[in-house]
Amino acid sequence: MGILKIQLASGVSLYRIDIHQIRDYITTKHKKQNTKYKTQFNWRHIMTHEDAGHYAAKHPQGTEASPEIRQALQEKIVDGKISCAAAHAIAAELNVAPEAVGIAIDLMEGRIHKCQLGLFGYQPEKRIVKPAPNPSPDVAAAVKAQLVNNRISCRECWKIAEHMEKMKMDVSNVCESLGIKVNKCQIGAF
Repeated sequence: MGILKIQLASGVSLYRIDIHQIRDYITTKHKKQNTKYKTQFNWRHIMTHEDAGHYAAKHPQGTEASPEIRQALQEKIVDGKISCAAAHAIAAELNVAPEAVGIAIDLMEGRIHKCQLGLFGYQPEKRIVKPAPNPSPDVAAAVKAQLVNNRISCRECWKIAEHMEKMKMDVSNVCESLGIKVNKCQIGAF
């Protein structure tokens, strides 16, 4: 895990700290100075373990899911959880974006588990992605070609897997070998 460095306008540098500490620092500083501040960052979109069970708060008040998506989810959610594969199957069946299904899951306070890239939602390890012992040079080249700031999106990993006729986990294992982080979950889990 890399070190997160945030340079604040006041010149203070913060290193690898909780997002809540950053929010509290900024809020407290401006309250003491009795100044107003603007931020383009919506703090509610960052979910931490402390926020578990409050997933609807990630979305603006008034956000609603279609009745069709809600119905399909109610049939698939078990013990408050739905797998990544089931969420994507619903999106395909209803011909909607996976993101719309993810928003509905959040609004229903459901948890997504068993990420198809192996990044989260497994027991007991949580993650099952492992560095590939001998990463395929072709997959590695395809992954590197899609990097933005040394990260690759979930969607791009899926595209590479489909194009190269590989398992999704094969691509994420190569990413793990190369120290590349996957971001922008298609259903909004991360």
